Amino acid sequence: MRMWMPAVVAVLGMLWLGLGVGPAAGAPKSAAGTAAARKAGRAQEVSRAALALKKLGLYQGDTSGKWCPELHDALKDFQKGRGLKVTGRLNRETRIALGLEQPKVGATRGEERASGGKAAEAP
Repeated sequence: MRMWMPAVVAVLGMLWLGLGVGPAAGAPKSAAGTAAARKAGRAQEVSRAALALKKLGLYQGDTSGKWCPELHDALKDFQKGRGLKVTGRLNRETRIALGLEQPKVGATRGEERASGGKAAEAP
């Protein structure tokens, strides 16, 4: 084996990891990073739900992504009005009914009811 080969392999390995093309590329650096990403995603989901409920006239509060009792009550009113299970939670069926999520192809009866009785069709 030539003398320079191990050095080339080492340099290529460092470049591969340093350029972010290695297996850890894009992965969170810690559990705290993962938790922060989940929290940010949840806040965005809550904000979108608040905006949707506001457009329907069921909610008049803040749409910054913070959960509050008024938003909880508005969500329960929405669920009751749509014939959904009244939980006050932003579950999948409720997200579909609010138009925040698309039903799966071959939707279940609950998902059909949430989307106005129409099952999703394949494109």
